[in-house]
Amino acid sequence: MRTSPRGALSGGSLPEPRAELIEFGAIPVLKYLWPDSEELNARLRQVILAKMAGSSGVVDTNVGGWHSERDLSTWDDPSIAALLERVGRMARELVAVTVSNPLPEHFDEWRIEGWANVNRRGAFNKAHHHAGGGSNNLWSGIYYVDEGGRHQGGGVTRFEDRSGVPKEILRCPDPFERELTIVPQSGLMVFFPATLRHAVTCYEGDGDRVTIAFNLKHDGFVIPKYPEPEPPSFLWRNLRGPMLVVRALRRSILRPAR
Repeated sequence: MRTSPRGALSGGSLPEPRAELIEFGAIPVLKYLWPDSEELNARLRQVILAKMAGSSGVVDTNVGGWHSERDLSTWDDPSIAALLERVGRMARELVAVTVSNPLPEHFDEWRIEGWANVNRRGAFNKAHHHAGGGSNNLWSGIYYVDEGGRHQGGGVTRFEDRSGVPKEILRCPDPFERELTIVPQSGLMVFFPATLRHAVTCYEGDGDRVTIAFNLKHDGFVIPKYPEPEPPSFLWRNLRGPMLVVRALRRSILRPAR
C-alpha cells in the first residue's frame, strides 16, 4: 500500500488523511534485446528490401515510408520462420508475466499477422493503435531489423499516455512528459497491448530503417469492451433548436389525455 507523504495541510480538528493509493490499470509493455541477431537481421533486411523493390506496398499510418502487405507470415524464407519463432517465444513470456496462474492453452495457439516497414529520411508514422474494426487483435509488437543510423536522431516510437490522469505542470510544464519512448536498436523486440496508441517520429538517418510489425490473436483472451454513448446525429449537431421543438411536439402528442 502506498500512502501520501505528510505535508503542510490546513489546520483544524480534522485528521490528516493517509489515503491508500490503488494503482488501477497499469499498461504492460515488454521489451527484449535478442542476442546473436546479426546474421538473422542481415538476411531479414535482404528479404524485406527485395520485397520492397517488387511492390509499391500499402499506405496505412506510414507517411513517406514503405509498408508491405500484411502477409509476412506467408513469406517463404528461413529468416521469416526464425523471426516468427521469436515472436512465439516472446508471446509465451508475455503470458508468463501478465497472466496469473496461466493454463497450458494460454501459451500456445497464438496467431501472428505481420508486415515489414522501411523508413527513409523524412518518413514517419501517424499516431494509431492496432485494435478495433473487427480485427480481434490482442497484442502488437515491433522488431527492429536495422536501426539505420538512429544516432542521427528521430524515428523513435512514442506510446501516448491516454490514461486521463491529471499531470502536474508546475515543475514540468510538458503535458506529454509521461509518454513512453522506445529508441530503436537492431535486435530489439517490443510487445504492447493492441489498444495502446503510438506514433513513430520523423526519421532523420541516412540509412534504411527496417522494422517488422505484428499483431497477435488468441481465442483464450478478450479485450473488455464497454458500450459507448451514442454520438449525436447530424440533425442534433446542426439543428438543435428545431429538434428541441420537434421533441416537445412529439411528447405533447404522445402524452396521455387526463
